Amino acid sequence: MPMAAGRPVRPAPLKRLIDVVASAGGLLVLSPVMLVLWWMVRRRMGSPALFRQVRPGLHGQPFEMIKFRTMRDATAPDGRPLPDAERLTDFGRWLRATSLDELPELWNVLKGQMSLVGPRPLLMAYGPFFTPEERERQDVRPGITGYAQIMGRNTASWQSRLANDVWYARNRTVLLDFRIIFRTLAAVFAREGVSIDPRAAMLDFNVERAGQLPVLPLAEDDAAEIADLFRRCLAGPARWGTALGSDRFLDFIAGVAMPQDTFLGIRCNGALVAAVHLRRLPEALHINDIAVDESFRGSGLAQRLIRHAAEASASLPLSLDVDAANPAALRLYEGLGFKVEHETTRVVLRREATVPDTGADDTPTLSIMDDAFFRTYGIGYLTLSGREERITIVQPAHLRLPDPVPADLVSAAREFPYHSVQVSRTLADQFEGEIVSTFTTLRMTRDPSAGTRTA
Repeated sequence: MPMAAGRPVRPAPLKRLIDVVASAGGLLVLSPVMLVLWWMVRRRMGSPALFRQVRPGLHGQPFEMIKFRTMRDATAPDGRPLPDAERLTDFGRWLRATSLDELPELWNVLKGQMSLVGPRPLLMAYGPFFTPEERERQDVRPGITGYAQIMGRNTASWQSRLANDVWYARNRTVLLDFRIIFRTLAAVFAREGVSIDPRAAMLDFNVERAGQLPVLPLAEDDAAEIADLFRRCLAGPARWGTALGSDRFLDFIAGVAMPQDTFLGIRCNGALVAAVHLRRLPEALHINDIAVDESFRGSGLAQRLIRHAAEASASLPLSLDVDAANPAALRLYEGLGFKVEHETTRVVLRREATVPDTGADDTPTLSIMDDAFFRTYGIGYLTLSGREERITIVQPAHLRLPDPVPADLVSAAREFPYHSVQVSRTLADQFEGEIVSTFTTLRMTRDPSAGTRTA
């Protein structure tokens, strides 16, 4: 069905009246059946019997949809849920095939969160990938069944489903709703267009759409979006001692990083939603930062960026640093062929202090190597006169001591008023009572012989 412009969205008091009467009557008449199904689900799959999940409703507002559970809570040894096909029980397959798992949604209809007929409520993760035209499907309440369901049920492509949803939102009538309900009942009894496990037949919508988004080189005009994305997505104590911690991070990206490094990004509906910062080192191509907007995580964008980074690394290994306390990231990188080379544990100390003018003559002991650079970009190095060892400083005064570090450099750092300092775990006993957090960073590398296939 073409997505030609239809009539504007309008109030539908009669449709809502039908929803209230039908859902209330359905809950009353079908309560014995629902009670038996609730008992059977509890007996076969345990508690809870109901599956609850937040879905987008009218105008994209989230609500909690309820259904009968059809899958076990089975997990792999590492704690991850098993694939849907392995968790789906025979009883669950029967519930899905008969659509009896949908009966509790009558309560959502009675509450005004859903309608008997309307576009099916999809996952919240799908929303960012809708085109402006496809978002029109959210101009009406989601339904237990819909026009897209009678035009192919679960076997239609995403493009076809969404086109039919938009057509319905533009052309809905009460008469059309009755036709959809009767055709849905006929399809259920005939078992037409049934897909017990839709994920086995097609990709999730967000993964499918993410795979269609091009990976683009980013230039200086994109610096503001890059800086904003990295600062929103990359957090934790590690950032205090890096360029990310500077309030002049945007200037650093545009003036220092972009002229010498490579930035790749992915846009969706014009907005930058994923980016990677690549730095070519003598021994590897290093992923300095990689970030995916929270709304787009789980869509495979990080994998696509890493694949392109691997292609750009040519014969060099690909390397990155990851927080050991981030198991999801570890699983992602291990699945892409990265292996842990070594780990570094550091502690973070915080202290309230007045930050001195580092260019003044009375700066305690340590001095800025390049004061003009520091004032411009908010990041630089402190050093003792005539010494090679350097302490990283990030404006206003976040210090990161090297490892190993001579004792006199530690003493000098203690004299310097700072807001925070990162030191190796081996130096932690010298700062007893001042530690506010500890973190471990893993250096992971991926050999070029691993190929460029992504999970």
